[in-house]
Amino acid sequence: MVLETAKIPLEHQILLACAAFDHGRAYRLSSEMKGDEGWRDLLLTADQHRMMPLLFWTLGTTPSTFVPATVAEELRARFKSNALRNLSLMQELQNLLTRFELSNIRVFPYKGPTLALAVYGNLALRDIDDLDLLVHEGDVIKAKSELIASGYWPEVPLSAHQEAAYLRRGCVCVFLSNSSQVELHWKNSKHLSPAIEFDSAWEQRETVEIEGVRFATLCPEHLLPLLCVHGGKHCWNKLMLIADVAQLLKKYPDLDWTRCLAQAKKQSAERATLLGLRLAQNLLGATLPADVDDRLHRDAAVARLAAKMQAKLWQEKRPGGSDAGRFSLLLGVRDSWTDAVSYATKFLLTPTVQDCAAVALPGLTSIGYPFVRVLRLCGKKVLARRGRREC
Repeated sequence: MVLETAKIPLEHQILLACAAFDHGRAYRLSSEMKGDEGWRDLLLTADQHRMMPLLFWTLGTTPSTFVPATVAEELRARFKSNALRNLSLMQELQNLLTRFELSNIRVFPYKGPTLALAVYGNLALRDIDDLDLLVHEGDVIKAKSELIASGYWPEVPLSAHQEAAYLRRGCVCVFLSNSSQVELHWKNSKHLSPAIEFDSAWEQRETVEIEGVRFATLCPEHLLPLLCVHGGKHCWNKLMLIADVAQLLKKYPDLDWTRCLAQAKKQSAERATLLGLRLAQNLLGATLPADVDDRLHRDAAVARLAAKMQAKLWQEKRPGGSDAGRFSLLLGVRDSWTDAVSYATKFLLTPTVQDCAAVALPGLTSIGYPFVRVLRLCGKKVLARRGRREC
């Protein structure tokens, strides 16, 4: 590993070992913990990085003399709560997939319970807070109707005119229910340019069966770039995001790297993918084929970005905490300057659902929503500067 662990606090080293599923190292390091304060710091950091399930799986499943009883009990309680929550989400996912299938809606569940089962092999080992569904752009209205019929409602209500304007430009809508949250994606993300080709992904899909319910999943060659883009969108600010990439690489040792990197390049996400791989390698010791490793280390921009992410990973105020920090990183992982310009234009001019909800522009006037986006971004910037001055 490139990481110099001697310079990292003990609790952070333990979490890195847990994320790498290196139980022996995690146990040896944990035996060196001294005092309640260190253990509380470990639990707090694990919670911040959504690593509580893996911390329990490593330290809490076997009796030990060095883990305080109160810590072991909290880990056990949190793990049980997370497992029950994930089981509930999995059951809800099965219900939604059944409804979608009956309505002839092609859908990919990704991240969430699907990722936990696909790469960790255990539903309880990932901290999950919502369901992510990817549908074809032509099925968005039908999918929305099925969600509403299942007891969901839009997080941000829109009029018919506002919704039509947003669907032409947007990529995701959030739906809430009394027990769960669903993110409905149809272009995957504006952070991918162009968006994933749904029909191509569907032709290369894999199928999983859980408790008699069969559903489609993205093949690993499509899933890996998406996970790396998702991690980059969040500036890799949680260790769980890096663990997802490392576990996928372990789960699929025969990954078709030519097809995977070609897919990433096609989506202008090659550098974003290489950054995710570099972090998984540096921090968690992920193994890569020689040609991929060589390609990884020939990109100086990836090396700089990875060093920046590693240096900031454990800070409370990480990069991406502000729109400016996130925007800077997302520009940095673009594959070319033309792609960077394209992304910046989309970022500045593509209205969010909140932008469309802010004002009603019916009919032809809906072409004004990009200007609404710019005005709201400027307003946020002005308010942020005023807030800093008042502090």
